[in-house]
Amino acid sequence: MIDKIKELSHIAFDYALDNYDLYSSEKNELYTEKFAELIIKECIEIVQLEDSNISTFSGCDVFETVANLKYNTVNSIKNRFGVE
Repeated sequence: MIDKIKELSHIAFDYALDNYDLYSSEKNELYTEKFAELIIKECIEIVQLEDSNISTFSGCDVFETVANLKYNTVNSIKNRFGVE
């Protein structure tokens, strides 16, 4: 697991511990929800960063720009989470 996933997991675990009893089944649900939320926020951040790079494709037609943006966004998300 890459460092970013470990970091998000620790944040979610600490959040769950701070909000529920250690042995509560609700803690596991809270951890899972928080962990997923953090991953989604990371993905949104990646897309927002890639969207700001659209000016780097100025000379291309619209379809090529969208294709390049999609390719770069997918690769950015894969790289962020260490997914092949």
